[in-house]
Amino acid sequence: MELDIDGKRCLFDQTLPDVGPASQYPDEDVFWRHFGEDLHCSYPTRSGDDRSVTLASDFYSLGECHNSAMYGEYMRYFGAEHEAMVCLSSSPGRSRRLLFTRGAGRDFDARARLLLAVLRPHLHELDQEIQRRLMPVPDLTLRQWELMRLIARGHTNAEIAGMLFISPGTVRKHLENIFARLGATTRMAAVATAFPGERG
Repeated sequence: MELDIDGKRCLFDQTLPDVGPASQYPDEDVFWRHFGEDLHCSYPTRSGDDRSVTLASDFYSLGECHNSAMYGEYMRYFGAEHEAMVCLSSSPGRSRRLLFTRGAGRDFDARARLLLAVLRPHLHELDQEIQRRLMPVPDLTLRQWELMRLIARGHTNAEIAGMLFISPGTVRKHLENIFARLGATTRMAAVATAFPGERG
């Protein structure tokens, strides 16, 4: 699930249980209508805490959950009685989450929470790799890629010129062409575009 805090919706993927035709499930708009009032769903957005593994039961008893609008109009259709949420790092204004749900029976326990916390960095790394593979590779020449790798390592124009046996003016011209191809105006923006997910 990826949420845009500004209200734009994107990548809201839900695997539905096989219990009947899709028409019986509520529209995604129902989720968004109740998102802000649901203490668990909105917790990372409200608090800024995108590191903690949270459970719906951290915020509601099962009875309180059943009395909530989110459950009554949305979650119950998916058989979700218990929920665990793991946030993954994302760009400002967005919140990327993995939601784990269980039906009737045992809630997620302290062991499950600890396991998800331990897995979180690995899940983040996997997510970043998937994002990188989905993004188009920037159209740069071999020489421009060579320059970008040196820039990403923090080398100055003068250092790059010495390493590649070219003049600082030539490095500057290469950078102008790279910036134009990547639609970037700074070295940091160029690195972020050329090597998405490598930093932060």
